[in-house]
Amino acid sequence: MCATTEVSDAIRIQFLDTHNVRRNVLATGQMTDAYGPMALPTASNMLKLRWDCALEKEAIDYINTCPMSTYAKKNDQESGENFFRSPMSSYPAPRDAVKKAITEWWKVYRMYSTPGTNAMFLSAHLNSPVASYTMMGWAINQYLGCAIGICGTDYVAVCRYNRMRPNTINYPQYTVGAPCSACPAGTSCISGMGLCN
Repeated sequence: MCATTEVSDAIRIQFLDTHNVRRNVLATGQMTDAYGPMALPTASNMLKLRWDCALEKEAIDYINTCPMSTYAKKNDQESGENFFRSPMSSYPAPRDAVKKAITEWWKVYRMYSTPGTNAMFLSAHLNSPVASYTMMGWAINQYLGCAIGICGTDYVAVCRYNRMRPNTINYPQYTVGAPCSACPAGTSCISGMGLCN
Protein backbone atom coordinates (compact mmCIF):
# COMPACT_ATOMS: atom_id res chain seq x y z
CA MET A 1 0.00 0.00 0.00
CA CYS A 2 2.85 2.40 0.87
CA ALA A 3 6.59 2.27 0.30
CA THR A 4 7.45 2.70 3.98
CA THR A 5 7.99 -0.44 6.05
CA GLU A 6 7.29 1.07 9.48
CA VAL A 7 3.63 0.01 9.14
CA SER A 8 2.66 -3.41 7.78
CA ASP A 9 -0.14 -3.83 5.26
CA ALA A 10 -2.00 -5.94 7.83
CA ILE A 11 -2.00 -3.02 10.30
CA ARG A 12 -2.98 -0.57 7.55
CA ILE A 13 -5.93 -2.75 6.57
CA GLN A 14 -6.94 -3.15 10.22
CA PHE A 15 -7.01 0.62 10.78
CA LEU A 16 -8.84 1.26 7.50
CA ASP A 17 -11.43 -1.51 7.76
CA THR A 18 -12.30 -0.80 11.38
CA HIS A 19 -12.89 2.85 10.53
CA ASN A 20 -15.09 2.02 7.54
CA VAL A 21 -17.16 -0.55 9.46
CA ARG A 22 -17.96 2.09 12.07
CA ARG A 23 -18.76 4.68 9.39
CA ASN A 24 -21.17 2.16 7.86
CA VAL A 25 -22.92 1.61 11.21
CA LEU A 26 -23.26 5.38 11.68
CA ALA A 27 -24.38 6.08 8.10
CA THR A 28 -27.11 3.45 8.23
CA GLY A 29 -28.61 4.60 11.54
CA GLN A 30 -27.55 1.69 13.73
CA MET A 31 -26.31 3.86 16.62
CA THR A 32 -27.99 5.47 19.61
CA ASP A 33 -26.66 8.42 21.56
CA ALA A 34 -25.58 8.61 25.19
CA TYR A 35 -28.87 9.93 26.53
CA GLY A 36 -31.44 7.36 25.54
CA PRO A 37 -32.90 5.17 22.87
CA MET A 38 -32.91 7.93 20.25
CA ALA A 39 -31.11 6.59 17.21
CA LEU A 40 -28.54 8.88 15.68
CA PRO A 41 -29.77 9.93 12.24
CA THR A 42 -28.61 8.32 9.02
CA ALA A 43 -25.97 10.04 6.89
CA SER A 44 -26.59 10.90 3.25
CA ASN A 45 -22.99 11.78 2.35
CA MET A 46 -20.67 9.46 4.32
CA LEU A 47 -17.56 8.70 2.27
CA LYS A 48 -15.67 5.43 2.45
CA LEU A 49 -12.18 6.19 3.73
CA ARG A 50 -9.13 5.44 1.58
CA TRP A 51 -5.56 4.99 2.78
CA ASP A 52 -3.17 7.90 2.29
CA CYS A 53 0.58 7.30 2.50
CA ALA A 54 1.39 10.98 3.20
CA LEU A 55 -0.96 10.96 6.21
CA GLU A 56 0.61 7.69 7.36
CA LYS A 57 4.03 9.38 7.16
CA GLU A 58 2.73 12.28 9.28
CA ALA A 59 1.54 9.75 11.88
CA ILE A 60 4.90 7.92 11.84
CA ASP A 61 6.83 11.17 12.19
CA TYR A 62 4.71 12.24 15.15
CA ILE A 63 5.04 8.85 16.88
CA ASN A 64 8.82 9.11 16.44
CA THR A 65 8.77 12.15 18.76
CA CYS A 66 7.38 9.89 21.54
CA PRO A 67 4.45 12.21 22.25
CA MET A 68 2.38 12.09 25.43
CA SER A 69 -0.74 13.56 23.83
CA THR A 70 -2.33 14.55 20.55
CA TYR A 71 -0.69 17.12 18.30
CA ALA A 72 -2.02 20.67 18.77
CA LYS A 73 -3.26 21.86 15.38
CA LYS A 74 -2.05 25.30 14.39
CA ASN A 75 -4.83 25.92 11.85
CA ASP A 76 -7.78 24.29 10.08
CA GLN A 77 -5.60 23.38 7.09
CA GLU A 78 -3.73 20.76 9.10
CA SER A 79 -4.87 17.16 9.23
CA GLY A 80 -7.14 16.00 12.03
CA GLU A 81 -5.79 13.45 14.47
CA ASN A 82 -6.69 10.74 16.95
CA PHE A 83 -4.09 9.67 19.52
CA PHE A 84 -3.71 6.65 21.82
CA ARG A 85 -0.94 5.71 24.25
CA SER A 86 -0.97 2.71 26.58
CA PRO A 87 1.50 0.30 28.23
CA MET A 88 2.72 -2.51 25.97
CA SER A 89 2.18 -4.95 28.84
CA SER A 90 -1.59 -4.60 28.28
CA TYR A 91 -1.46 -6.00 24.73
CA PRO A 92 0.16 -9.17 23.35
CA ALA A 93 0.77 -7.61 19.91
CA PRO A 94 0.49 -4.28 18.05
CA ARG A 95 -2.78 -5.39 16.40
CA ASP A 96 -4.33 -5.72 19.88
CA ALA A 97 -3.31 -2.15 20.72
CA VAL A 98 -4.77 -0.96 17.39
CA LYS A 99 -8.06 -2.66 18.24
CA LYS A 100 -8.11 -0.97 21.66
CA ALA A 101 -7.27 2.45 20.18
CA ILE A 102 -10.12 2.24 17.65
CA THR A 103 -12.53 1.07 20.36
CA GLU A 104 -11.51 3.90 22.72
CA TRP A 105 -11.86 6.57 20.04
CA TRP A 106 -15.29 5.37 18.91
CA LYS A 107 -17.00 4.32 22.15
CA VAL A 108 -17.17 7.85 23.54
CA TYR A 109 -20.36 8.46 21.55
CA ARG A 110 -22.11 6.32 24.20
CA MET A 111 -20.77 8.36 27.12
CA TYR A 112 -20.87 12.00 26.05
CA SER A 113 -23.15 14.38 24.22
CA THR A 114 -22.68 13.89 20.48
CA PRO A 115 -23.65 16.17 17.59
CA GLY A 116 -27.08 14.51 18.01
CA THR A 117 -30.10 14.46 15.75
CA ASN A 118 -28.94 17.36 13.58
CA ALA A 119 -25.31 16.10 13.47
CA MET A 120 -24.02 19.62 14.18
CA PHE A 121 -20.52 19.88 15.66
CA LEU A 122 -20.59 22.55 18.36
CA SER A 123 -17.89 24.36 20.34
CA ALA A 124 -18.70 22.12 23.33
CA HIS A 125 -17.56 19.11 21.30
CA LEU A 126 -14.17 20.50 20.27
CA ASN A 127 -12.13 19.68 23.36
CA SER A 128 -14.36 16.93 24.69
CA PRO A 129 -13.67 13.20 24.40
CA VAL A 130 -16.42 12.92 21.77
CA ALA A 131 -14.10 14.67 19.29
CA SER A 132 -12.32 11.34 18.63
CA TYR A 133 -15.63 9.78 17.54
CA THR A 134 -16.59 12.72 15.32
CA MET A 135 -13.14 12.65 13.73
CA MET A 136 -13.68 9.00 12.77
CA GLY A 137 -17.21 9.65 11.53
CA TRP A 138 -16.73 13.01 9.77
CA ALA A 139 -18.55 12.36 6.50
CA ILE A 140 -16.37 14.32 4.10
CA ASN A 141 -13.10 12.90 5.40
CA GLN A 142 -11.95 10.79 2.49
CA TYR A 143 -8.38 9.89 3.43
CA LEU A 144 -6.80 8.22 6.43
CA GLY A 145 -3.24 7.37 7.42
CA CYS A 146 -2.29 5.73 10.71
CA ALA A 147 0.66 4.15 12.44
CA ILE A 148 1.53 2.38 15.65
CA GLY A 149 4.91 2.45 17.32
CA ILE A 150 6.74 1.93 20.57
CA CYS A 151 7.80 4.74 22.90
CA GLY A 152 9.63 3.42 25.93
CA THR A 153 7.34 0.75 27.36
CA ASP A 154 4.20 2.07 25.63
CA TYR A 155 2.41 1.59 22.35
CA VAL A 156 1.47 4.84 20.63
CA ALA A 157 -1.15 4.83 17.88
CA VAL A 158 -1.92 7.87 15.75
CA CYS A 159 -4.41 8.32 12.93
CA ARG A 160 -4.37 11.38 10.72
CA TYR A 161 -7.38 12.44 8.65
CA ASN A 162 -7.45 14.59 5.52
CA ARG A 163 -7.76 18.33 5.71
CA MET A 164 -11.43 18.61 4.73
CA ARG A 165 -12.53 20.53 7.84
CA PRO A 166 -12.81 17.66 10.33
CA ASN A 167 -14.32 18.74 13.65
CA THR A 168 -15.15 22.27 12.52
CA ILE A 169 -17.38 24.22 14.91
CA ASN A 170 -20.92 24.91 13.61
CA TYR A 171 -20.41 22.54 10.71
CA PRO A 172 -22.29 19.23 10.41
CA GLN A 173 -20.46 15.99 11.10
CA TYR A 174 -22.52 14.67 8.19
CA THR A 175 -25.64 15.60 6.22
CA VAL A 176 -28.70 13.95 7.70
CA GLY A 177 -30.71 11.96 5.15
CA ALA A 178 -31.17 8.57 3.55
CA PRO A 179 -27.85 6.72 3.21
CA CYS A 180 -26.06 7.62 -0.04
CA SER A 181 -28.79 10.07 -1.09
CA ALA A 182 -26.28 12.94 -1.27
CA CYS A 183 -23.04 11.26 -2.34
CA PRO A 184 -20.50 13.92 -3.36
CA ALA A 185 -19.91 14.50 -7.07
CA GLY A 186 -17.75 11.80 -8.62
CA THR A 187 -18.74 9.16 -6.06
CA SER A 188 -21.46 6.53 -5.99
CA CYS A 189 -23.09 4.36 -3.36
CA ILE A 190 -21.54 1.09 -2.24
CA SER A 191 -24.52 -1.24 -2.20
CA GLY A 192 -25.42 -2.42 1.30
CA MET A 193 -22.85 -0.21 3.06
CA GLY A 194 -24.43 3.22 3.00
CA LEU A 195 -21.04 4.68 2.08
CA CYS A 196 -20.10 6.71 -0.99
CA ASN A 197 -17.00 5.73 -2.96
